[in-house]
Amino acid sequence: MVTLAGRLRRGTQRAEATGTFTLETCGLSDLPALTRLHRRCFRRSLAYRLPTLFSLYVWPRSRFLVARSDGKIVGCVIGDRHAGCARVVSICVDPNWQGRGLGGRLLREIEAALPGGPMILMVEDANAPARRLYERHGYRELGLSRNYYGTGRNGIWMRKERDHISPAG
Repeated sequence: MVTLAGRLRRGTQRAEATGTFTLETCGLSDLPALTRLHRRCFRRSLAYRLPTLFSLYVWPRSRFLVARSDGKIVGCVIGDRHAGCARVVSICVDPNWQGRGLGGRLLREIEAALPGGPMILMVEDANAPARRLYERHGYRELGLSRNYYGTGRNGIWMRKERDHISPAG
């Protein structure tokens, strides 16, 4: 069982150099910066606020990964496991960093952090760049949720088939 103290210690365990950014497990002290990143990446009504990020952070089945460049967080992905599926809860890349492959790297890393079983996610139907990213990584449209992101803003459920989850998972 992972405790909050265990999550705090893991904050700097894993760092991997990847060109001009590093990928790391998120620490509790990173949450205010993630709040600011969400505000840059999403409409105000959709950006996660600090209490939401904290709740997700302490959820035992969640995983947070951040991308840093020169000490600044430029990307984040949050995933968890729910009802036999792994989910991409949120993925965001600073607008100044989009188009450099960071979103795809974050997606591959959260998939690796949550192995086995299908992966699911929700994307706004109007977000064509994100939809293309997910399709390139093997996600297929599964269904539509009308007004998921607000009036007239539909969400598309996407799913990627992977090996079945092991009994220990």
